[in-house]
Amino acid sequence: MRRAMWIGAAVVLLSFAAADSTYTPGVVDLDTEDGTERLQRSATEGGIAVLARLETQTQQSWCGLATICTVFNALHITPAPELHGLPWWTQESLLEATGTEADVHPQMGLTLDQVSYIASYRMASQAVHASDEGRGSVSQLREDLIAVFQNSSRAITVNFDRLFITSKSGGHHSPLCAYDSVSDSVLLADVTRYKFPPMWVPLETLHAAVNTPDSASGLNRGWLLLSMLPDGQAQPLPTPEDPIWNIAIMAAAAALAVFVVGACCGGCIACLMRRRSARLKDNLDPELTGLGKGDGVQLLPKGWKVGKVASPLDADRFIGV
Repeated sequence: MRRAMWIGAAVVLLSFAAADSTYTPGVVDLDTEDGTERLQRSATEGGIAVLARLETQTQQSWCGLATICTVFNALHITPAPELHGLPWWTQESLLEATGTEADVHPQMGLTLDQVSYIASYRMASQAVHASDEGRGSVSQLREDLIAVFQNSSRAITVNFDRLFITSKSGGHHSPLCAYDSVSDSVLLADVTRYKFPPMWVPLETLHAAVNTPDSASGLNRGWLLLSMLPDGQAQPLPTPEDPIWNIAIMAAAAALAVFVVGACCGGCIACLMRRRSARLKDNLDPELTGLGKGDGVQLLPKGWKVGKVASPLDADRFIGV
């Protein structure tokens, strides 16, 4: 029995692990023959540096920070904080070094505009929402990819819903590293490196993934275009709305909904129990059983009466009629 339980637990764990590595049709790992061929023939100007310096996000909600650190380190963006005496951007130092720690709170994740805002303190930054009329189409994304990977001073990142690419749903940020025109696919370098290796994603699939609503901002997701600037010439964007209050309101609304549903269910159950109790009383006929003084009242089903049955003990018995 115990062995069967262990085997069952192992099967469940393996199924979850397998789910993490499940891709939607058309997605190809970089470390396959097909993936390698695509990389060899693709436009990758600047993208290899991004791939080589790919950060692993250190906290579940820090994919946006890891994405920006990857780009900053790949393009040697300065001035930069130091790590062991060398200039290096880390997820822990990014907000303080850019002066955005008072405006951005990554504990609940970051929107596309918030990531763009952080990046704008060191680079020219343009957020493109997939719902932007005339700018957020799949053809425009293709044009942007071609332009970025012909210039080593530029980079592109995406904010997307994972469900369209892997088996796991949820908003996510990661950089792009190459575009292959033959297969019309793009190399996505996921910052959750412990879950997913770099993968080629069909452009139509990627666009569907970015053309999804972000409940925190109320806007569709999209992509971020970044360009290097001479030191001191960055023009920070206006401070974006902090969605943490929207998230708090949604959480409170969800808690209230759960409470209301629970109260309604509890009320229904109590009502059913009262009705059942009432029906039970209707089917019972209270009569004194004729027992001795102080024996109290005993309830008898309707149609029954108290009678005397001879027995060796001469005990009182209920007799149905």
